[in-house]
Amino acid sequence: MCRTLTDAVYLLDTITGVDPNDAYTNGQIVPAGGFTQFLKTTGLQGKKIAFNPLNPNTTDPVLLAGYNAVPDILRAQGATVDVLSFPFSIPGTTGLSTSSILPTDFKVDINKFLSELTWRPGYTVQTSLADMIQFNKDNYLLEFQGGTCCRGQPAYGNFFQQTWEQAQNTTGFDSAPYLSSKQNASAIAAAITTFFNSNGYDAITSTGGFTGTFATAQFPSITIPGLKTSLGAPTGVIFHGLKYTEAKLIEIAYAYEQAKPFPRPLPTYCNAASC
Repeated sequence: MCRTLTDAVYLLDTITGVDPNDAYTNGQIVPAGGFTQFLKTTGLQGKKIAFNPLNPNTTDPVLLAGYNAVPDILRAQGATVDVLSFPFSIPGTTGLSTSSILPTDFKVDINKFLSELTWRPGYTVQTSLADMIQFNKDNYLLEFQGGTCCRGQPAYGNFFQQTWEQAQNTTGFDSAPYLSSKQNASAIAAAITTFFNSNGYDAITSTGGFTGTFATAQFPSITIPGLKTSLGAPTGVIFHGLKYTEAKLIEIAYAYEQAKPFPRPLPTYCNAASC
């Protein structure tokens, strides 16, 4: 999360690389010269984009009007835009649970990380996720002052303790739920790829509805702020793409960011619990 896409891309160039302790990074495709070369105001020229519409009966006319203006902005910059019908889902991506991937991966990876640490004298040694969970329970008042989080809910429940406990209950990469989730994730990735390739799409838009789907497939997304809800909450246009198409997504998103007529919104949203 950065102030501008330019900032984000410079950060991406800094952190991208092969980590000898992370086999997943061995397959990275990093362009020579880095990603900043794709910050082009002409980046939408020749691109084909699927526009996923909002519900036309939404109760938020401000968001609807702003988002519905996006296709014309993209076309004015040289893109071909297909406006999809509402409601739309990418064929082959629905009804496939992947819920075991995140908690299982987290437990395995955090346990490995903690087991390799050297602790200074005087610090509470934590060598596993179970140790971290117990530390939070033992030091609840010290950590959270018994207070509340952003919407009046108990702070303890909002600082990932529930997520940690869910992860602790997983049983590893060989478990049936994990293997099923991984199989479903592969099917989702294949379905997205087929949808893009059969239609010649370079990206598809959303305001968040596809974020989980593309993350599950390990496919990239870029959010460009610029829209607001009627209550003043900032939101943005998200461009989703296929695996290893970060360069193309940067071209698309940057050209849109520079061409959009509305500025980056300052959040004004507030309710009784969060203010």
